[in-house]
Amino acid sequence: MHDDLNLGIGYQIFESFPKSTQEAFLNPSARTIGQALNGLVLFFTSPLLKLGIVKKAELEKFKHDIQQETQKIPEQNRDNSKLGLVVKAIEDAKYQLSEDKIRAMYAKLIASTVDNRKNSLVTPRLATALSQMGPNDAVLLKHINEQEGHVVPFGYFIKKDNVGTSTISKKSIDFLKTGTLINQDISLDVLDSLGIIEVKHDAWLTNELFKPSYDRLEESIRVEIHNKFNAEEIEFTKGCIKVTDFGEALLRCIFL
Repeated sequence: MHDDLNLGIGYQIFESFPKSTQEAFLNPSARTIGQALNGLVLFFTSPLLKLGIVKKAELEKFKHDIQQETQKIPEQNRDNSKLGLVVKAIEDAKYQLSEDKIRAMYAKLIASTVDNRKNSLVTPRLATALSQMGPNDAVLLKHINEQEGHVVPFGYFIKKDNVGTSTISKKSIDFLKTGTLINQDISLDVLDSLGIIEVKHDAWLTNELFKPSYDRLEESIRVEIHNKFNAEEIEFTKGCIKVTDFGEALLRCIFL
């Protein structure tokens, strides 16, 4: 019985797979593990391919990416015990194959799921998080991953008057490593809501290394709003972005 082989999936589901895919998973060599995963991709995406929802070129690229990533896993680290999580990732990925960056992230996640150096970090929530991200969210997450320590400064302006305090600018982010300034309020909210990052409005980075970043942010936003408000009624507010423990697990599985 295949359910006694610690594949992390029910016997009936496993039996529904093509025989060649079953055999490849039961004997996961350097060559067959990629074949097995590609067999699963084809198995779960074929209905969408027939309906024209998934394009063949996108599917082939996804299979190629998975093959490339799994080939990097040393033979002794290949692990087929979390097949159920592989299936979930493929199921979630099939609706986003047209998005290059997210498709590549799924390929890395699937490879991480069959790599015993990483798969202790893999939970169903990782695939779910990717399924709720758009391409702009993926770009922002990649930028955050590239920053030392996965912490990023941001800033915005507020206006104070007799009524109270209100935000008058978008959050601007400074990526110290690349010197890139971007405004991505929606993506910040998405990644925060998914538990990947924390957007801290009541804390900032005090290390002198980040002072030039906050200075750039203040100057950049002030230029945008200088004709709209009196200087004495506006105030620059510092914040920072920090990757959560869950986010760190996700980053390790989709980028490293």
